[in-house]
Amino acid sequence: MIQNARGIRPQPIPQSITLTVSVIALFFIAPNSTLAQSAVAAFVQNVNNAIINPLLALLFALGLLLFFYGALVFLVSTGDDGKRQDGKRHMFWGLVGMVIMVSVFGILQIGLATFNVGQNTLPDELPINNAVNKRGIIP
Repeated sequence: MIQNARGIRPQPIPQSITLTVSVIALFFIAPNSTLAQSAVAAFVQNVNNAIINPLLALLFALGLLLFFYGALVFLVSTGDDGKRQDGKRHMFWGLVGMVIMVSVFGILQIGLATFNVGQNTLPDELPINNAVNKRGIIP
């Protein structure tokens, strides 16, 4: 048996009291956690928009430039097989880079959609709907 320094055995806390305290604590903590979640979601969305998406676009553009450079080298060097092979290699790795960037972008979008980060829903009425009457004629 566990005893304290005075030789008194501590009494366990009844389960009903721990459940009551937990429910009360959850009542006070839950609203604050939703604010924290929205702050985290806003931070992740801002990082995604300001850093990750431009970086992916830059790397995709570099892959595209590498592909076009390889195509140019391949077309210009008709007589030199070594340069043609270099052109093919540049085109291949440019395509690989672009495929990777598109895949990373897709995976990030799936992750953001899974956690409902930055999901904008369309409004119930778009401005064009106000200009079209029920017969589909624009007045």
